[in-house]
Amino acid sequence: MQLLLVVPILAQQFSEVKRMKVNGSQFCLDNLNNIYVYNERSIYKYNSSGKQLFNYSSTNASNITSIDVLNPLRILVFFKDINQVQFLDNTLSETGIVLNLGDIDLQQASLVCNSASKGIWVFNPQNIELLHLNNDLTSISKTGNLSVLLAKNINPIRLYEFNNHLYLCNQNSIIVFDIFGTYEKNIPINCDNCFITDTGISNAMNDTIYSYNFEQKLITKIPFIGTKNPTVFNGKSALQIQQNMEFIWFEKK
Repeated sequence: MQLLLVVPILAQQFSEVKRMKVNGSQFCLDNLNNIYVYNERSIYKYNSSGKQLFNYSSTNASNITSIDVLNPLRILVFFKDINQVQFLDNTLSETGIVLNLGDIDLQQASLVCNSASKGIWVFNPQNIELLHLNNDLTSISKTGNLSVLLAKNINPIRLYEFNNHLYLCNQNSIIVFDIFGTYEKNIPINCDNCFITDTGISNAMNDTIYSYNFEQKLITKIPFIGTKNPTVFNGKSALQIQQNMEFIWFEKK
């Protein structure tokens, strides 16, 4: 079992750089630090400076459940109620690719994310397993029952593939798999407000940012007043999102 080192960092001074108020209920970031704000029917894309670039309005009969933007050239939009996945390009235009999970009798998919193989990963809560599918929905691999494999209850809330690893956010930890769906390790970070960037995974709670660095493979604890709100940290700057969907940028002094 690989042990993770948790390193506390002395209090650092952060200064506010700017803030921006947007309309929406949920948000995420791609690996270029573009911000995507979305609600049940629409998606808005902003650059890292807060300038709106593009928007998308869904004509689907179902509401948007989640989006995966880690690959900004192939944005995945998941409509859980109708088991459908659509793809947008970097301008938020529909690519014409639509995957209907019901075509393979997958009726209860709860999480879906992009795959670098041009396919998708799906979490099937009925069998408590991850499925790796091609764009034609043929099977590449599957993990089998994760509750049996890991000997614990699985109730995931997010799913990402990034840098040849799959991250399943499960309540108080992130379960890491390789690109073939083989279990690797468990990262003890609370997933309620966690974000994945090109440098690692960060989560904010109780006036502290917990940051896991992909290269160093360790968790740092960074004091940051006001982190009862979601906060993304990339090692040099922080982006905090208030409950009223106001974005506030901070830089280290």
